[in-house]
Amino acid sequence: MMVAMDSGIQRQSWWLLGVVLLFALSCAADPTGNADNCVGKCDDPYQESDVPFLGDDVNTPDPGEWDCQGTLLSYHPNAMGEGDCALIPGIGIENLVLLGSNYAQVKATLGSPGEATSIEQNRSYMGDMLQLTYGDLNLNGTVDDEDPVIAIAVSGHFGGTTDTGIGLGIGREDLDALYTPDATIDLPELPPFHDGIGHISYTGGLSVLVDGDDVATGIILHRAYNVAADGSFDPFEGTVELASTAIRCGDGREGGESGSSPYVYESILDAPDFRGQMTVEVSIADVDLSLDMYSMLGINFVRVVEIRKGFLGTETPNELAMVILSPPYSGQTAEGIRIGSKKWLVESALDLDFEKTDELIGFTIHIYMTSSGKRLGVVYTNDGISTDDEAILFLLNMTKEL
Repeated sequence: MMVAMDSGIQRQSWWLLGVVLLFALSCAADPTGNADNCVGKCDDPYQESDVPFLGDDVNTPDPGEWDCQGTLLSYHPNAMGEGDCALIPGIGIENLVLLGSNYAQVKATLGSPGEATSIEQNRSYMGDMLQLTYGDLNLNGTVDDEDPVIAIAVSGHFGGTTDTGIGLGIGREDLDALYTPDATIDLPELPPFHDGIGHISYTGGLSVLVDGDDVATGIILHRAYNVAADGSFDPFEGTVELASTAIRCGDGREGGESGSSPYVYESILDAPDFRGQMTVEVSIADVDLSLDMYSMLGINFVRVVEIRKGFLGTETPNELAMVILSPPYSGQTAEGIRIGSKKWLVESALDLDFEKTDELIGFTIHIYMTSSGKRLGVVYTNDGISTDDEAILFLLNMTKEL
């Protein structure tokens, strides 16, 4: 959908890409947390609360007891029901929060909207021990009551475990005996991962961050997907492979280069974690876009749904225009390029022609032209200042108008 735009329309159209970047680099809440935060203890279920997310309403029963290190000791049944804060892969935390709960439900259960983090769609609770990431259904950059929880992260002294005994503080040897991940990958040093080794179970609904001392410091509960994100991607063709099927980017208009319909990837993955929708102006047309995110696969699809051109008519391509790959995606190109590859290797192995950089909502995007004529966008750590900086995000079929 390469059409001329004035600068005002261009800024509006770039908004979708900005939303995608923020989500792609914050697909789960920060699992490092703040282990030293002392949030107080609630001995009396009706006393004034010292726990940040409960507020100070003495008439509202506190749902549990915490020690001064922030460890959740117990729940009060008259507030939230009995429970041991069990971590349930692909589901959530027993008697606390479930994947798919909307923001209004979370506020009613936890008694607070939570503390905003550096990423707008993340909210922190229980002194940073619990962080939730919400989908942005209307892509307005804020958390609304209807927005669903798409990832749950625990850290610090959170005491819950899975039914097999996986919890924070477990050592690598014990973890390996209990848990077989789909992929073990080096994670970039940026939120939400903060460096370390990610033991990613795309299909199991639970992923674990292990630090340099071989200790689990973060656990993320997320959707259990049908397939692992370990296929290949091709910047020259604008494709990403899932279950041996090539998902293809087109140019987002009828009569042009066709992209895959959403039915192609949804037949493999089912519906996305959330589907955000918005309308942007491009030249004389109103364009309806859909952001279909599979956040903990690290695969995000930008789709052109409809183009309304006034008296010139309406197009309904409903096809894929761009794919954004982000951590913890573990696939690679035929040349071995993947998330975590050094900048010098990305540029040399793919024989890329550098065009320019663009700044967008705190990110520096390096835009390249491939030998096939398709553009590739790459975000690196440290803004790509050094040739040793690592790739943390790839934008296939980079289309500035989106």
